[in-house]
Amino acid sequence: MREPAPFGKVMGSFLVASIAASLMGGAIVSFLIAQDVPSGFAAMPFVLMNGLVPGFPFAFGHALVLGLPVYLWFERRHALNWWIAMAAGGVIGFLPMLLWIGPTMAWGDIAAPLITGASGAAGGLVFRVALSDLMRNP
Repeated sequence: MREPAPFGKVMGSFLVASIAASLMGGAIVSFLIAQDVPSGFAAMPFVLMNGLVPGFPFAFGHALVLGLPVYLWFERRHALNWWIAMAAGGVIGFLPMLLWIGPTMAWGDIAAPLITGASGAAGGLVFRVALSDLMRNP
């Protein structure tokens, strides 16, 4: 039988995943604002910092409130692999934004939920990689 991950390692993985998700959101917004690759790379440090500072509390809140129960559910069933973590992270990023702006959203305004969904998918993948790296025996 497989031993469950210690609580501290799970929380550390959620922390790293939240940082990665907010940085990914900042990078996506940087390229969308710049509309070309050289300008996107030039504006990236400013936008990444602006993506990290307001985005991290939201990403960490999503990870704790929504991600922790999902992680525990998949861990109990021994079904947590990289693609499930990435899909769950995408849903955890996409669904709250869709519910928040959904009633007033037109079909052309789908960019915000897609950005948060892509950020969540990156965060889910980083969570799985960080957790497997922390669980590796020295």
